[in-house]
Amino acid sequence: MNFFATKRRIAFFGATLALLLTAALPVIALAAPQETRCGTDIACVKKFGDDAIAKRQTSLDGLTTKINGLVSKGHLTSAQAGPLLGQITTNKNGLATLKTKLDGETDITAARADVRNIYLQFRIYAVFLPRTRHVVELDIMTNVDARLKGLEPKIEDAIAKASADKKDQLNTLYADFKAQLKEAEAQIDAGQGQLPVLTPNTFNTDRATYDKAFAALQADTKAAHDALKKAGDDLHQIAMILKGRAGTPVPGNTATPSA
Repeated sequence: MNFFATKRRIAFFGATLALLLTAALPVIALAAPQETRCGTDIACVKKFGDDAIAKRQTSLDGLTTKINGLVSKGHLTSAQAGPLLGQITTNKNGLATLKTKLDGETDITAARADVRNIYLQFRIYAVFLPRTRHVVELDIMTNVDARLKGLEPKIEDAIAKASADKKDQLNTLYADFKAQLKEAEAQIDAGQGQLPVLTPNTFNTDRATYDKAFAALQADTKAAHDALKKAGDDLHQIAMILKGRAGTPVPGNTATPSA
């Protein structure tokens, strides 16, 4: 039973998740269209829109690269990545179609409407990228949870074979390990339950509902991450005790699962 290899993987996953969530978005992310500075110059409006679309295409390409990298490293499954990559492709194709329409406009009012649709229809920075990053995190945590749960028979076998003077401490840590996994699963489920609300349409028409759901997603994701980290800490302590290298015990805090 390689507890230490699992602990190292958990630490790496934690760093990966933090990187995904703290990736900086361009300053233009939540900015309103400023093509009004172009006055009646339709060429200026088109250039503004083309530049805005190009920035979004570049960001979507970057997200594709990150997701494929996570698959190649085994942190995401192809089944998990497939729908995300499909959504990226849909947005890229939609933006390309909108660019073609914009570039062909001869009426400045229509051109301005096309530029507004870059924001209203797609919401790449305000909605799609943040939502997708959280989906990736939830998927990775689901995989971490499954790997940790897969160790339970081995942990139980090791505790059964441990000396009597270690069993109480080991059983306490193992009970907390299982409780933390249960808490993580509840929080992952809660986070996934917020995803259907997080759409460009909700962002455009009911911002209060969108913001509430996104805040709940962030809180659920953090709670799941924290629970998995605590489970990883429990696992580390169990390994140290079994190897006879434990210092002062640091018992885990049993969490109560919540939705």
